[in-house]
Amino acid sequence: MTLAILLGYSRVILALASLYYMPLHPRTCSFLYSVSALLDALDGKAARAYEQSTRFGAVLDMVTDRCTTSCLLVFLASAFPRWSIIYQILISLDLSSHYMHMYATLSMAGSGASHKNVSEARNWILNLYYSNNVGYPRPCISWRAPD
Repeated sequence: MTLAILLGYSRVILALASLYYMPLHPRTCSFLYSVSALLDALDGKAARAYEQSTRFGAVLDMVTDRCTTSCLLVFLASAFPRWSIIYQILISLDLSSHYMHMYATLSMAGSGASHKNVSEARNWILNLYYSNNVGYPRPCISWRAPD
């Protein structure tokens, strides 16, 4: 088993644990969720650095991202019902945009292509999002629920 896959499985376990603690202990949940997010950044870097990239790892990474984001937003919708329509829109946007981007990547570049390799000529916003190591995690980290 590769280092990247071990990090990916660790991420899944930490994400599940954070979801368990979400309604019970917000600080524990936040800590586990944050470590899971940190491993999200490390597993891809490890896979590329050690040439251990696999389709399974890419799918595991994307599915874990979509599931944990959706679960977090569902919890926030139940905790802040006044804002639930916003969370529903964010879930829909997250799932649909990633599906469309993955589908477009596979249909335009073939099955061996990565959805993170976006040329500036194709879409400058996605290029900036995926090529800027400082800017890439910032939207995920800095966003917070409305009061």
